[in-house]
Amino acid sequence: MLQTLKLLPRILRNTLRINFLKFSGKLIFPLEILPKRNYRPVINLSSLIENQSVFILRRSNASFSDTFNELGYLRESALIPKEIPNLSLNLLGGKFKPKDACFRIINNGQKKWMNNEPVFLCEYLKDFKKLDKIKLVIFT
Repeated sequence: MLQTLKLLPRILRNTLRINFLKFSGKLIFPLEILPKRNYRPVINLSSLIENQSVFILRRSNASFSDTFNELGYLRESALIPKEIPNLSLNLLGGKFKPKDACFRIINNGQKKWMNNEPVFLCEYLKDFKKLDKIKLVIFT
């Protein structure tokens, strides 16, 4: 309760600004993919796979021909080893959709999210870009 009271000004500012942006049609970032307090910081993929089909999605910034070979398989050279620790992987299913991969997080949006910290989108409106052309790499 005390923490909610401390956060009340930020909650109100975020709610008003986001509702205004939604109403005006200027909100393009999907709210459903923002980190939530009930998200797990580490996902147990083996238990997830037992119950359903899971896809792990990665956006490639390379051209289609540099990402996939003639048979449509991922080229080994498309994933540079030094970039792998920083890859933005998203689990598809539930609220994450392939169209959500077009958002690239930049600046303060790249800071590591701490599991209990609420995220207020109005504080990060300049910390993402919407990419026009993307290639999706999906591992099943």
